[in-house]
Amino acid sequence: AEHIDLLQLRIEREKDQGKPAKEVMWTVTLKLELGELGPVQARVTLRDKTVSTNFWAEHAATSELIKQHLEILQARYREVGLTVGSLNAHHGSAPEPVSAMTWHPWPTSMELI
Repeated sequence: AEHIDLLQLRIEREKDQGKPAKEVMWTVTLKLELGELGPVQARVTLRDKTVSTNFWAEHAATSELIKQHLEILQARYREVGLTVGSLNAHHGSAPEPVSAMTWHPWPTSMELI
């Protein structure tokens, strides 16, 4: 079984100024250390029922592996009633979010299923 050695999580809620209260955007950012696959960051954004997800992997082979599985993720999102905006996998590091929130790493030893 694969193990995650380090997990960082950030959840943000942003309300658009001048728009109805229901027009809220949620963003969840995960930073994972995945052993041989290397560091991976995922940013999932949900506005109304539209979801977009971007992955960044430091290893090119890992970003290609993620790209090969994006159709599965798209299907899972649709199965739960979400509209898919964009799904992307990038090689390299993720840009820093605009938010000034502080990251809090949680050392873990989670088993991936």
